Amino acid sequence: PLFGLVDASGHQSYGSELSLLLYREGTVCDDLFSDDAASVICRTMQLGAPIEWRTASTTWSLATQVRYPITLDNVQCPNADSVWDGCSYANTHNCGHHEDVLL
Repeated sequence: PLFGLVDASGHQSYGSELSLLLYREGTVCDDLFSDDAASVICRTMQLGAPIEWRTASTTWSLATQVRYPITLDNVQCPNADSVWDGCSYANTHNCGHHEDVLL
């Protein structure tokens, strides 16, 4: 799948808890990320509206995060009703794992 979620132990998550967002088996950087991007991605994963998103900072599981490369940065969606193909993003990054998105 294009997107996925894993919990702090690295196990697949289904959106019932704040989880690490993955894109093509890598993490998503928070640069330019917004509520609109969170809504579009949740809809793409066939989940309901996001309750919250935030940056991993230092409060999450770095041991799990570093298992994954950072594969997505600068995600911008025009509005919450957009489709993923209407969003812009970069597959290169200038991020550290402290900037990973939790959704």
